[in-house]
Amino acid sequence: MQRLQQVEKRIEVRPLEQVAAPEAGAAAQTATTQAEPRIDITPLTGYSDLDRALGISSVAFHHNAYTRLTIVGYPYEVSGSDNTKASRVSGYQEDNWFRRYFIGLKRDISLSVKMRSGSYEETISLATLSSTSDRNGLSWNRDVVHDVTGFPWFLVTRDASAPVPRIAVQARYTRAMESGVATATLQATLGAIKAVSPQSTVVTTLSEPATRDRAAAIDQVINNLFASEINETHHSDRNLVWWRADGGIRVAFRVPKSTSDWNGQYDAIGSWAIGFAPPRPSLFSEWHICQAETPAYRCKSDYATAEQAAYATKNAANILRYPLIKTSSGVITIRKWILQEDWYTSAQSSFIGDARSDKLTANALCLTTAEKVTELGLNDIDAALVTWAMMKGLPPARAMDATAWTAPDCAAITQRVG
Repeated sequence: MQRLQQVEKRIEVRPLEQVAAPEAGAAAQTATTQAEPRIDITPLTGYSDLDRALGISSVAFHHNAYTRLTIVGYPYEVSGSDNTKASRVSGYQEDNWFRRYFIGLKRDISLSVKMRSGSYEETISLATLSSTSDRNGLSWNRDVVHDVTGFPWFLVTRDASAPVPRIAVQARYTRAMESGVATATLQATLGAIKAVSPQSTVVTTLSEPATRDRAAAIDQVINNLFASEINETHHSDRNLVWWRADGGIRVAFRVPKSTSDWNGQYDAIGSWAIGFAPPRPSLFSEWHICQAETPAYRCKSDYATAEQAAYATKNAANILRYPLIKTSSGVITIRKWILQEDWYTSAQSSFIGDARSDKLTANALCLTTAEKVTELGLNDIDAALVTWAMMKGLPPARAMDATAWTAPDCAAITQRVG
C-alpha cells in the first residue's frame, strides 16, 4: 500500500512538500523516495490535471444534462503577453543542396487530442509542424490551432451505466525518406554520394565543408534508410465528479531545439486547456448550470432553476427547426425527422374526429414521441419539449377532434413545460 501511495504521488506531479506523509513507520522509505531520481518519459508533452489540482468544486456537475468538449489554446508568440509570451522565434533552417539532393527527408511532428464518451468520438489536431527537404527544394508547413468551439453537445445520463469521457492526447514525430534514394541499397547510396562529392587527398579549408557534408550525408543515410517514429500518448478518464468550470487538463507541447538531437534540450511551443462546458438541461435553451455568467454562458445556479428557465424560453418553431444531423442530401431537423417516422404517420391516419377515440390516439402519440426522443439520446426535459412542439407546431390531422391534446399524458407534458 505504501508503494502504491508513492506511485500515485508521482503521477499527480505535486511538490513533495504538498504530499501527505505516508503512514507512521515508513520514514526511512519516505527518505528513499525523496532521493530517488525522477525521469520524464514523455519529453514532447507535459500533462497536468487541473480538476484534481483545484479540488472538487462546490458546484457539482449535474447529470441528465448536456455538455461538450472545450479547447482553449495558448500558443507562444514573441508578441504575446503574460503566459503566452515566447522568448525567441523558431525560424526556417535550410539544408544545403548536397544533403537535399541525396537525402530527401520529410519530418512531421504533431499534437492531437481524442475524446470518447460512449459511442461519441472527436479527434482534433492541435498543432502540426512539417518540413520537406529534397532535390526539388524545401518546404515548411506549420499549422497551430488556438481555440476550438462548436463541438456537439452530448448527454451525461444519471444512471450507473453512463459512460465516462476519456481523453487521449498524442504527440507523434515521424521522419521518413522522401526521395528515390530510400529504395536503393545502402552500398549503392553510399557509392553515389562519394561519386559526386568533391575529392581531396588532404584536408584543407577548401575541402572541409565537402568532407563534413559527405560525412553528414552518410550518417543520415545509415540512420534514416528506414523511417523512424516517436509516439507519446496520455490517457485520462474524466470523472465529472471532479468537473470544474475552470478545470480540465492542460497539455504542453515541446519540440527539440535541434531536429537532429532528440535527446537534447526541448523548447515549449504552447499549451492547450481541454475541458467540458458547464452543463445545460436542454438543447433548446442557452441556460447553463454555473455560478459566474460570461459572454459564452448564461447561468442559473442550480438544475431546477435552469430547467424552468429552459421551459420559459421555449419556442415550438425553434425546437422543430433544430438540426439533428447534416448529410450530403441536406439537414434533418426535428420537424423532418418526426414527419418521416412511421409511428407518426400511422397515428395521423388514426384520428377519426371522435373525441374519445382521438384522445386515446393522441395520448399514445404523446407517449411514443417522448419515448422516441429519448431513444435518440436526448433527456426527458427535451423529450417533453419536443412533444409539446409537436402538439403546438405541426399541423393537426385532417380528421382530429379539437380536444384530442387534452388526453392525460399530453396534458401532463403541457403542464410540465408551462
